[in-house]
Amino acid sequence: MVAYGFKSAFWQPIQDRTKRQTIRNPRNRHAYPGERIQLYGKMRQPGCFKIIPDPVCVGVDMVEFDLRMFDRPPQLIVNGILIVGEAADAYAEGDGFKPILAIGAFEVMCRWWTLTHGRRVFHGIAIRWDDQP
Repeated sequence: MVAYGFKSAFWQPIQDRTKRQTIRNPRNRHAYPGERIQLYGKMRQPGCFKIIPDPVCVGVDMVEFDLRMFDRPPQLIVNGILIVGEAADAYAEGDGFKPILAIGAFEVMCRWWTLTHGRRVFHGIAIRWDDQP
């Protein structure tokens, strides 16, 4: 079983079942479809807790964000397919981001990624889980 830790901003969306995936850097071992995963708050800290009972991984996707460009919108590529418009917003909402006023969920997600990880190309893995405990 694989465990993932989350920042406090994502605890409620996971509990509300609006966040159903996590995007991570590649590593030796990620969850695979059919395997139960553990989702923790305060992982490796005092007060560590499971955010929800262990859901089942339903999919793993290759994800790329290109956040380097100032003169064009950021790009989201999932499993080699460019995701744009409403589909990109839906993808961001599945990752726990919400639109703010006139800013779509995907743009909110990109702004968070830029502040957290810098303006760069990110290659990673999206681990998706069922929305039932």
